[in-house]
Amino acid sequence: MLRKLIIRNFAIIDELSIEFSEQLNLITGETGAGKSILVGALNLLLGQKVDSKALFKQGTKCIIEGIFEIQNMDLKEIFDLEELDYQTETFLRREISLEGKSRAFINDTPVSLSVLQEIGNRLVDIHSQHETLNINQESFQVRILDSVSGNISLMENFKSRLSDFRKRDKKIQDLESSMGKNAAEADFLQFQLDELEKAKITDPQEQEVLESELMELNHAEEIQKGLYQSSINLDGEENSVLNKIKQCQLAIQGLEKFYHPAIGLSERIKSVQIELKDVQQEIEGLLENRILSTDRMEAVQSRLHVFYGLEQKHRVADLPSLIAFKKDIQTRLEGFSGEDTQLHTLKMENDNLKEELIVLAEKLHKARKTSIPKVEKEIKSILNELGIKDGEFLIVLEKSEEGFTPYGWDRVRFLFSANKGFAPADLSKVASGGELSRLVLAIKTLSSQYISMPTLLFDEIDTGVSGEVALKVGRVMKKLSLKNQVIAITHLPQIASRKGAHFLVYKDNSGGITKTQLKELNMEMRVQEIAKMLSGNNPGEFALKNASELMESA
Repeated sequence: MLRKLIIRNFAIIDELSIEFSEQLNLITGETGAGKSILVGALNLLLGQKVDSKALFKQGTKCIIEGIFEIQNMDLKEIFDLEELDYQTETFLRREISLEGKSRAFINDTPVSLSVLQEIGNRLVDIHSQHETLNINQESFQVRILDSVSGNISLMENFKSRLSDFRKRDKKIQDLESSMGKNAAEADFLQFQLDELEKAKITDPQEQEVLESELMELNHAEEIQKGLYQSSINLDGEENSVLNKIKQCQLAIQGLEKFYHPAIGLSERIKSVQIELKDVQQEIEGLLENRILSTDRMEAVQSRLHVFYGLEQKHRVADLPSLIAFKKDIQTRLEGFSGEDTQLHTLKMENDNLKEELIVLAEKLHKARKTSIPKVEKEIKSILNELGIKDGEFLIVLEKSEEGFTPYGWDRVRFLFSANKGFAPADLSKVASGGELSRLVLAIKTLSSQYISMPTLLFDEIDTGVSGEVALKVGRVMKKLSLKNQVIAITHLPQIASRKGAHFLVYKDNSGGITKTQLKELNMEMRVQEIAKMLSGNNPGEFALKNASELMESA
């Protein structure tokens, strides 16, 4: 409920402060007095686009504030989601700077325009003679049907699941497209991997070992000759090194009996002899194991040729780098393989989501189908109260042939005829402005019985009606206001005479500049205002009496 609206420096409003009643609030005034400016200011507070030219004083910023009672509006969840302080008395504020820049606040916390719009649209529902076109929109018609069917939470659940379904479907399409583009790359990577697998490279040191072996094979004769000569020199002739050392050791050993230092020297010579004998035997072993094989040289050269070719092809320096390159290819191929798994998982998830959506869509369809007769009957009854006695109102519910719609799998159409003998047709084809206005009022009256409604503002939707019909419109508005806050901007005395708070919008030129002003009327002032609406300025006794009678009958 809108408790208070404060407007500073907007259009021809210098400053206004309006405290609204909880039920019916009536706003009247001459054409051009500024009634539509009030609606414009409220729209601005609810997040509408800014026009800096609307500033009253170009040197002062525009400020519009609204105080709302929201304890019964089910808004805590969205406040928590947007990390806003939830207060049952909530303050909305919009500021427009001299440069036309806008700032928005909720409970003194800065918010984006989208957040202001989302919360604002749940607080105030504005209908004007032009905005009755909304009734032709399928989304509006479905919401009305769902409010009576008790489908609102079910519909929200369906929308959430449908959003998930479409997001996954988009991921599936993107992934399939990506996989198609990756197929050629995957084939090339697999070719490279097969080539590397064929080389059977496992030991990062194999190339180094083979290069060392090839060096030996290339110098095989020199190695053989050197080993043989070394073996002969050590122990192959009478004058060999080991024989000479043996003789030396025996000579020193003969001195040990009478020359004490010889004992240590003899042992040291013996150690040298043993070490050289071990070296000679190792050389003998190398000579015995040396097999000069042309086949082995060819095998080593062939293996190294494979390594060198792959290293050059893949632009790596050595075998460890080639092994790392192979692992990278395997990782990338596993990633492509993971895409197959991911695609399979996404498709399974979407199949499950689709089954959920089918169940939800069927529940929505059955509930809507069941409630249609009730909605049609009650709308006709209210239309009758509004003076459309021969009105026909039908709801057509059809399953879409294209699969899921934003509303389940249903298509909803409202058909209407205001005149006897004419078949109901789409609203855009058969309803006049006045008839549409009354139909909107009838639908809102019905909806208010089933769901918590925001503040309802009717901006001259009584255009096109008069006389007895206007009286009936006023009665229905009053009835609607018993459960909901209603703000009605009207030019009809039959509506302005309803019991409720009555505000007069007027122009004040006393300060040398035109300003829009507003004041709440007491009972006597209301009689005067309604008399003026009946007969013009300076109403006579008959007009005043007629106004009093209208007030009494309201």
